[in-house]
Amino acid sequence: MCRRTAICCCKRRFGRGQDPRRAPGDVRQRRYSLVDAAGKEIARAQPDYAAGDEPETVGWPVCRTPRVDHAQVRMEGDYELVMQNSQNYQLQQSSGETLVRIMHRGLNGGWDIETKKAFSPAELCGIFVFCRYIEQENEFLVV
Repeated sequence: MCRRTAICCCKRRFGRGQDPRRAPGDVRQRRYSLVDAAGKEIARAQPDYAAGDEPETVGWPVCRTPRVDHAQVRMEGDYELVMQNSQNYQLQQSSGETLVRIMHRGLNGGWDIETKKAFSPAELCGIFVFCRYIEQENEFLVV
């Protein structure tokens, strides 16, 4: 039986427990949330920088922003959402096993989603939105 589920994804800064040593634009101060119609959090993710590209290591270059390539996801367990490139993503268990692959179809457009675990449609939608948020973190703002 299929039931309707209203969901909401949002990107926000942490309210409590912020690290004052981190710059206001530091993505590690952000959290992505997926909530159902009742306001209950279904999943959350915290983005992080690529290894060796942390602001503490490379600073804040004028010509580019430090690259974000993964997020820690908590959703009925702990996972890592990895951006292989702007068109391919994987949700992995801590053991490294890939549970979800999201791949862009290229010139044909659209996305393919392959799963090894039965996630609800709301969870899969949230994982996809989290992928798009990670991609947005890498956009260079021109003002």
